[in-house]
Amino acid sequence: MVPAIVGPTTGVASPSQTSSIGAVVPQASTASDGYVDVLARDPAGLLWLYRGNGAGGWISPPLQVGKGWQNMTAVLGPGDFDGDGHVDVLARDPAGLLWLYRGNGAGGWISPPLQVGKGWQNMTAVLGPGDFDGDGHVDVLARDPAGLLWLYRGNGAGGWISPPLQVGKGWQDMTAVLGPGDFDGDGHVDVLARDPAGLLWLYRGNGAGGWISPPLQVGKGWQNMTAVLGPGDFNGDAPAPVNCAVVACVALTFDDGPSAYTDRLIDILVQTRTPATFFVVGSQVAARPATVRRQVAAGLAVENHTHSHPDLTTLSYSGQLTEVTRADDALSAAGVTRSTLLRPPYGSWNTTTRTLGKPLILWSVDPRDWEVRDAAVVRSRVVANATSGSIVLMHDSHSTTVDAVPGIISDLRARGFTLVTVRTLVPTMAPGDLVYSRTNILPAGAVTTVTDETDVLRAPDGSVLGPVLDEAPFVPER
Repeated sequence: MVPAIVGPTTGVASPSQTSSIGAVVPQASTASDGYVDVLARDPAGLLWLYRGNGAGGWISPPLQVGKGWQNMTAVLGPGDFDGDGHVDVLARDPAGLLWLYRGNGAGGWISPPLQVGKGWQNMTAVLGPGDFDGDGHVDVLARDPAGLLWLYRGNGAGGWISPPLQVGKGWQDMTAVLGPGDFDGDGHVDVLARDPAGLLWLYRGNGAGGWISPPLQVGKGWQNMTAVLGPGDFNGDAPAPVNCAVVACVALTFDDGPSAYTDRLIDILVQTRTPATFFVVGSQVAARPATVRRQVAAGLAVENHTHSHPDLTTLSYSGQLTEVTRADDALSAAGVTRSTLLRPPYGSWNTTTRTLGKPLILWSVDPRDWEVRDAAVVRSRVVANATSGSIVLMHDSHSTTVDAVPGIISDLRARGFTLVTVRTLVPTMAPGDLVYSRTNILPAGAVTTVTDETDVLRAPDGSVLGPVLDEAPFVPER
């Protein structure tokens, strides 16, 4: 029997590995309780579900969830392979057929299993790294006898995007290959490999189906381990959900990208574990789709700022709708989810804009970063004016704004604020709502004009700073 060792969106089967239980398959919340679980196959071919408790332990007892698995030569957990929101399992039989066992999200299966491949019998390693190419769908990596590594791109519906792509060579001597997820915290899924000397190497994915060179040695002395797997966050040390009704929260938002500076901003947000919301322009998304995919892979929120950044009040209903729809189409073309929120360019809206089917997200803090182009000034203005529930407007199209962000993050946290996305700040919003901050929301249908109090920015002392208008000129990149 060939053992299989896999991760929550990962997996590996290699003849060089041995395991008394035959297969160990960590899964991302197989039972939909939010905790990482483990599936294990015993010598009799029974499949057992070991439910994680989110704190490095187990919910007892293990549950039998399958039988007749003894002949499978590879078992892996690719994640949600068929796009129904539940994690799945892929298994290879002795004839080289690849079978999809669809999880039902409650620790069981949707019958029957589906054949999704053939000719896999010669692959010496099969693993599910997650979304390796950054298109929003989980993928599979396979190593052939010559040591070539192949990317089989999932289509998000239980099938493949043809043809497979060669993404590596010289892997024949690795005694274990696994996909731990985003091991280095840069927003891209990675691969770990063990060499014959027991050294563990990190191959960093670039989020577009390739690698960041060179590989990094991240361990030694692994040669005697009989199983190596990436279970995900088994001990539950990921940040807990934030309730902004009881915690002082601030939402950082960035407009007009993606730009040449956005990747550096993503690096900062990932390194500091800072959630943020990007209101992207559709034409910019079309120019930099890989950056948008990286934003989503890093857990950052990506929302709608129209396709070409017009003043929506100058357009008819059909013109406004076209702008919003084209931006969402650009997101879809980039391989990410369509938006649910809209920030009208310049903060300019009318009653028509409120009928476009999305909440309108404005802001309560504007450092005018497009005007001052001074990181220290931008930092001081944000920190001085932020209060609990604030939505901060900035632009990732300016390098000085990106320069200011590390200081803004550290200063706001020092003041006791928790940084969140807009959706976390205001979890309940309806289409047509005008959202200026957590505590300043005009429900859909409410009448307001630019002279109303809700349409002015105020300093912490209550003084009026000016109207909620973003005068930043939009200059599309060439």
